Amino acid sequence: MTVGSAATNVVPAPAHAVSTRHDGFLRNSGWHDALWIFTPTNVLEHEHPVRIRWDFALPSGRRFTDASCAALLEAARTLLALIRARCVSTGLPSRATTVKGYFNYLREPVRWMDSHGYSRFADLDASALLRFQRSIERRTNQKGVPLARTTVQKYLDLLVYLRRYRAQIGDGLTIEPFPGRSTASMAGVTDANRRSWPYTPEPIAIPLIHGAIEFLSSCPGDLLRAREIYATTVAAAQRRGHTSEVWRKASSRVLQSRRPRGHARLLPPPISPNCWMCCTRPASS
Repeated sequence: MTVGSAATNVVPAPAHAVSTRHDGFLRNSGWHDALWIFTPTNVLEHEHPVRIRWDFALPSGRRFTDASCAALLEAARTLLALIRARCVSTGLPSRATTVKGYFNYLREPVRWMDSHGYSRFADLDASALLRFQRSIERRTNQKGVPLARTTVQKYLDLLVYLRRYRAQIGDGLTIEPFPGRSTASMAGVTDANRRSWPYTPEPIAIPLIHGAIEFLSSCPGDLLRAREIYATTVAAAQRRGHTSEVWRKASSRVLQSRRPRGHARLLPPPISPNCWMCCTRPASS
């Protein structure tokens, strides 16, 4: 389910239900800092915390953290905090990497507004939104190829957030950006141009899923302990200034040394290169 298709089905959370102006989701950084470092939302992010910088350059020569941009910057920060706290399509908190993705999309409308003389999201009317959409559709990537339709849709999803969370932001869209239509249809996303992701064939996926269910049902406590051991070991190696390769080897040795007896049968067999090629075969349309 996409943001655009779910937006009309999810009631926006009241202002008191979503905490925004605090930095509880940040680590070693604060709300007003130019650099935000997100508290990890999975184990891998302990090694590489998600970071975003608010002091990016604008077409006018200013920085987004300049005093003249203070009001718009506060609205942008609040928007990302709301996205972190609650996804429109699911109602659940978003991962840090998802928030970083929306930050990257957010920079484009902010830069477009700067070059066209807009200082508030609320100033964007239907004509301005259409012109922004057309500017995104004309953009190309580093290879000179037009942006994928699914990428254009992500920019439009951001506009849906600006409309849905307008009350909490204090400066959102005053009009429905795409009345009666989904962001996918507005971006021209179809089955033909939708990106296909690698998939795992059923003969491999089914035994893996069954094994995972068996593992979780038989020893969930061991799994939680393993996660804690991994995170603790990585944190200790980080404090000593070791590289990521050292972190991985250290955590692997500790986990193997503390593996509960009788769990050798749960360890999966080695995967051959041929099996890897099979697992990553693109899905057919």
